[in-house]
Amino acid sequence: MKSLLLGLMLLAVSMLGLAGSVDLNTATAAQIAKHLHGIGLAKARKIIEYR
Repeated sequence: MKSLLLGLMLLAVSMLGLAGSVDLNTATAAQIAKHLHGIGLAKARKIIEYR
């Protein structure tokens, strides 16, 4: 049980390392669309308009 928990924790930590970071206050629409899963270029443009 402990090894399963340890494995899950290591998997979670490794997934965090794969996530890209983007500053929503300064990023372009293309950068937002590239780095945020589920956000396309159209939605990224709306985010830019809103800010």
